[in-house]
Amino acid sequence: MARTMICESNAPHNIWAEAVNTACYISNRKKPEGINEALDDPNYILAMQEELNQFERNKVWTLLPKPENRSIIGTKWVFRNKFNESGAIVRNKAQLVAKG
Repeated sequence: MARTMICESNAPHNIWAEAVNTACYISNRKKPEGINEALDDPNYILAMQEELNQFERNKVWTLLPKPENRSIIGTKWVFRNKFNESGAIVRNKAQLVAKG
């Protein structure tokens, strides 16, 4: 994204660090801060559903009752965006990962 900004604007290369800083800021502003923000965005809901469908399709996850005297491994959602060369979001991604 930084390279595209510098090339498209014909800016001098000595502002490379500022371009990278700006690109990081813009990228981070497009990510949801948590599950509540993601649930308000239909694109992230679709991405979460795709992730859960992959679990079913690959048969890598089975929901079981909690065993006695055992702790449960928590999970959390990680949200990312895929960008094209001009910095536009091409795809929203959601991954369900184990905590810890």
